[in-house]
Amino acid sequence: MLNSFEIKSAQLPLVSLLLKSAEWEQVNREVLQQYGPGGENADFFDQDALVLDFSKLDGPISRHAVETLLSTLAACRLKPVAFRGCHPSD
Repeated sequence: MLNSFEIKSAQLPLVSLLLKSAEWEQVNREVLQQYGPGGENADFFDQDALVLDFSKLDGPISRHAVETLLSTLAACRLKPVAFRGCHPSD
């Protein structure tokens, strides 16, 4: 009998960022304007877990775009924990 782990269901607070545009500069600018330091709601998040949802976008997503977005989200006190709607080749 194995006793080294246990899988249990859990309900965790989580928010999702549904990306509607691949205009990455605009997305980053608008997220920072709303939730970044000095933004309209700068203290809204407190290291909240976040799912990045790319399911509404067509085409490949560049690594650079994702890295820049991750930096933007960190500045907004968000912690991306999962991706949705993108493929390993993206």
